[in-house]
Amino acid sequence: MTDGCHAIDRGRPRVRRLLAALTGALVCSSPAYAAQWAQIYDTGLLDFATSAEATADGGFIVAGATNVLNLSGFGAWLLKLDTNGAIIWQHVYDGAGEATANAVRQLDDGGYIVAGFRNPTFTDRDAWVLRLDPDGDVVWQKSYGGAGNDAVKSLERTSDGGYIMAGYSTSFGAGDSDGWVLKLDADGNVIWQKTYGGTGPDEFNSRSAPSAGRPMVVTSRSGRQTPRSVPEGNRRGS
Repeated sequence: MTDGCHAIDRGRPRVRRLLAALTGALVCSSPAYAAQWAQIYDTGLLDFATSAEATADGGFIVAGATNVLNLSGFGAWLLKLDTNGAIIWQHVYDGAGEATANAVRQLDDGGYIVAGFRNPTFTDRDAWVLRLDPDGDVVWQKSYGGAGNDAVKSLERTSDGGYIMAGYSTSFGAGDSDGWVLKLDADGNVIWQKTYGGTGPDEFNSRSAPSAGRPMVVTSRSGRQTPRSVPEGNRRGS
């Protein structure tokens, strides 16, 4: 199915041109970049979007954060939109402290997996994953990390039904912060986790899931400012 805004590729919607701006504006446009519609989602306070994906029903799911529940912090904010950008539902998660949703993916049952970070006491951030049902209600949620600041910037599904996440950690590794990759099973349990980097600040911002014979590829921000490709089976970890 194609309508200029999204396509179904091997059963999973894929956005051709979907921009979620930091102001909370969402633009859906055709491959020629002529806007089909534009919407601004505004609580009247400070809102921003970090991730958006087309969904199987022709609509979209958008992730980000808002301080609508707490002026001194943020709650992770998810909006389910129809094909024209109208809100079907929206939820704020963990609005009492500091929390942001940095990545969202739709699952085969119509639910969602969401990743980011939470810091309910304004002390140390923990990486955070939520499994949601199709209406956005929490099925389970788990935190990951140590005594420092840890966060997930990207998440992808893997062929075994689990997830691969990338971000940064100051709890583990050798530097000020290190790039951090975690492999989870379908229930959010850690199968393995690795850190990568030197003595300066490093973090992973996005990644692509490995396939047979192909490496896992990540993009990073480093003290050396050099992007890296990390093949499976050739990782340096903690």
